[in-house]
Amino acid sequence: MFAFAWSKGRTHVLARDRFGKIPLHVSRFARSFVWSSEMKGLGPEHPSAPLPPGTILDLTTGELETWYALPRRHAVESPAAIAADLRAGVAARIVSDAPLCCLISGGLDSSLILTEARRLKPDVVAFTARHDDRSADLRAARRLCAELDVSLVEVPVGAPTADTLAAAVRAIELPSKAQVEIAALCVPLARAIAAEGFKACLSGEAADELFGGYGSMCIKGARADDEAWRAIRVAQIEKMARGNFVRCNKAFMAAGVECRLPFMERRLVERVINLRKVDCPPGKKALKEAARGLVPRWVISRTKQTFQGGAGMDEAAARAVANPKVFYGAEFRSAFGAAVAA
Repeated sequence: MFAFAWSKGRTHVLARDRFGKIPLHVSRFARSFVWSSEMKGLGPEHPSAPLPPGTILDLTTGELETWYALPRRHAVESPAAIAADLRAGVAARIVSDAPLCCLISGGLDSSLILTEARRLKPDVVAFTARHDDRSADLRAARRLCAELDVSLVEVPVGAPTADTLAAAVRAIELPSKAQVEIAALCVPLARAIAAEGFKACLSGEAADELFGGYGSMCIKGARADDEAWRAIRVAQIEKMARGNFVRCNKAFMAAGVECRLPFMERRLVERVINLRKVDCPPGKKALKEAARGLVPRWVISRTKQTFQGGAGMDEAAARAVANPKVFYGAEFRSAFGAAVAA
């Protein structure tokens, strides 16, 4: 994952990684370009747009070149192959010359990542945000860590206020209700991780988009043929470069913590995105099949929850401000003016 500016001789370019995991905002200014990893670096006087994933922008000519696009090829369904790709994703991202930990929400995705990380790094430490002590997700996170004999650090996150929610908007530079409320949990979580000396963490981000886990995706997918179902999932992957990945990067990097995403292992993404609908149906059934034997059965059979919903943050935010969606939009416009949301 990367975003960089490169100059050598008369060559001056900007580039962004294949899936857009690292933000890069670009604005045309007079006859020049200005760019930054954050809108804050440009200011409201420079309306910006994200450099598309997998592209290179020639700063001399203004030409945009695509260097990566998802391939279209026949893929064969195999739970073992999916599991192997995910293992490879964890193995590549657990390599670190600084302390690294895992995020655990209690859901299937983060449970898979933690279980594999524990196999490769027996002393791995897990972190979870504790907002509601009655949360079923929190109980599941505790249970899994106990079964794996993994040390779990529970980071208390108090009731949100208008000020803390506004701070979350400004940290991730997005007005999206879901992203802001996830960030309201992740920002204090990142600070606690950094305070404990960790420089990187592994996250279960992106499994829902790749395998079709969201309710709206499942509704659309139920009526879709193979081609339409692939298009739905491709659109979700592309959307993450403007939403999930932006929030993930900015919420954690605000505390100096790198958030790594094993589910975005290139081989895994390219395999799953090209599976037929019968082999990768809505509801993450392909991932659940791959998870059998890797995580306890009770983890696979748990009812799907959003991170913010499972933690109770969505309800708490609704109590803190009268209309969260309107509030987040207003805070975004106040902070970034006419800037384009990444």
